[in-house]
Amino acid sequence: MSVETELIPINVAVFDPAGRFLAVASYSSIHVFDVRKNEIVESEDLKNKGHTEIVRCLVLSSDGTLLASGGDDKQLKVWDTSSWHLLATRATQKKMTTAIFSDIDRDGSKNQVVIYADKFGDAYIAPARTLDTESYFLGHCSSTITRVAFTPDNKYFISSDRDEKIKVTNYPATHEIEAFCLGHTAYVTSFVVPAAHAALLVSAGGDGSVRLWQLHTGRLLHTLPVRPQDAAASSLPCAVAAYSPVHDKIAVYAEGRAEVLLLSVAEVAGAAPQLVPTQTIELASAPFSAAFDASGALWLFGVEPPVQRFAYEPSTALFVAADDALTAVVVQHGPVRVPRDAKKEVAHNKSKKKPLLQKEYSSVAKRVIAELS
Repeated sequence: MSVETELIPINVAVFDPAGRFLAVASYSSIHVFDVRKNEIVESEDLKNKGHTEIVRCLVLSSDGTLLASGGDDKQLKVWDTSSWHLLATRATQKKMTTAIFSDIDRDGSKNQVVIYADKFGDAYIAPARTLDTESYFLGHCSSTITRVAFTPDNKYFISSDRDEKIKVTNYPATHEIEAFCLGHTAYVTSFVVPAAHAALLVSAGGDGSVRLWQLHTGRLLHTLPVRPQDAAASSLPCAVAAYSPVHDKIAVYAEGRAEVLLLSVAEVAGAAPQLVPTQTIELASAPFSAAFDASGALWLFGVEPPVQRFAYEPSTALFVAADDALTAVVVQHGPVRVPRDAKKEVAHNKSKKKPLLQKEYSSVAKRVIAELS
């Protein structure tokens, strides 16, 4: 007798900038794919020493040699990307939300460290390869930290939270605050610092807007509302899903909308920079996560279909559907499937907090998404 299953979408994905591999997380499972061989990477450590609850973040070191993962099991793990052996594990004080690597330590020395944040609004720093010590990094006054990033020159550390704030601090002297970007009227879901516009920051939030900021002053330069498909509906929470330095494009999606909006930053002499919509990609279902690969192709992860790839067409300056051999492999091995009545596997979090981005999915997937808060 066959058991009816449901698909848990890929909720985090990261491509190696050198084009070697793709790492994805679906619920508690992490899978890695060899981009050049179009096959899944077999790893006993990934299979047996991984996470036990939702993985919320996957982040690569600047040289691509390390991958950090973390989530609701209060475990930070660092993996060697050449062997996919687990290098270190550290228990975190609260459930993790986001993380990032740095090649410069707090004392200014050249040492790889990992900075990780939690739902309580605190961030910590630890040696990347050993995780053997931990020290307090900065805080957001008990407000869940939703995203962290460095500017391209690593001089500033940026963090956002559920209380509508984006904080820009000096690095490594994080006690020196450079600016606050204040203007969102609901929680900040995500942001990016476009490599081609290093003095600017693009954010999105629960107020249904994408905003462009002058990073060093916190000045709001432009607000772009993401309109609901139903004109009578209220604004929809949206997220900056990914940025491509290859084509200088920003991918944005909104809660429950089966489409992705692609934006560019227009900088014209004598005028304030603006966000310019360049394309809307219509989908069969709302996306759950997104990533650009090393070639600049856009990958979207959802329910139906679980994975889609869109390649950039120079002649039209548009992204067009272009699934390849790797797409089929990721569809087969990436998303986790669980029995339809498997409540125990997904009902860990009893929190009543509103998710950052609620989606319209079937029963098991809905319960997983409810945990992403």
